[in-house]
Amino acid sequence: MTSTAIRPSSAAHTGHNAGHGGAEPAGRQRMKVIIWGINYSPEPTGIAPYTTDLARHLYSEGMKVAVVTGFAYYPAWRTAPTDRRGLYRCDLDGGIPVHRCRHHVPARPGSLGRMLHEASFILTSMLCVLALPRADLYVVVSPPLGIGLAAWLVTRLKRSRYLFHVQDLQPDTAAGLGMMRPGPALRLLYACERFIYRRAAGVSGIAAGMMSAFAAKGVPSAKAFLLPNWQRTEHGAEATADDAARFRRDHGIPADALLAVYSGNLGRKQGLGVLLDAAADLAGAEPGARPVVMVVAGDGAG
Repeated sequence: MTSTAIRPSSAAHTGHNAGHGGAEPAGRQRMKVIIWGINYSPEPTGIAPYTTDLARHLYSEGMKVAVVTGFAYYPAWRTAPTDRRGLYRCDLDGGIPVHRCRHHVPARPGSLGRMLHEASFILTSMLCVLALPRADLYVVVSPPLGIGLAAWLVTRLKRSRYLFHVQDLQPDTAAGLGMMRPGPALRLLYACERFIYRRAAGVSGIAAGMMSAFAAKGVPSAKAFLLPNWQRTEHGAEATADDAARFRRDHGIPADALLAVYSGNLGRKQGLGVLLDAAADLAGAEPGARPVVMVVAGDGAG
């Protein structure tokens, strides 16, 4: 998403500037954006790196950016001892105020624990957002899905608008993995999703398949756009053959082996049991066949 994709609203740039990174330069209008999502740096994986990069990019483009997020907990599903006191805290990420909100972090993230986890963040973060000065745009990162309902209420009260950025189609995932059976609860989730999409100024997703899903859910094409996750490379450079050879040496992987890698979250949604089945099949390969080494790199509830 470029800085020209969304422009300030006509009512925007009056009032107090606290929480948005300093005083307004004389004679210059800067769009005020609040990025609102549960994950942010220093979480090293999952959604956090993309939300962090987005905030920093918009800030570098001259926008007045603030972030409302949780205390870091992912992928270990626990907060650092230094983060376990207080309901709110404001950090600075460069020139970006990062408002951290307390939320429940379950020791074992089952269904009930996740519900309490998401609900607690939605509540504490909504109160935080309401206390901050009005933004021209609220970029709301889902999951959790319910944060979209909070965004609708906040933007109604503050006469603003929100962009709903979808990293995970939660109702579809819950249904597809059998985490929720067809019934009133699942229908309620889909109803909430439709409501959030209808009220959003825009709906973005990270894959072409999401664009198709948005269309099937009734999101007008003019409101839906693709904002795919990008690749982060060490030192901003592409990996080289030397990097690959060093990885093999560090992990004792033969140079002639076919290397199959999964890198990312280790959770129920990923269905990583199929890798164990595949590894068992490969273990019975005929003598002399090219060796295959499967690497799983990541962390998470699984």
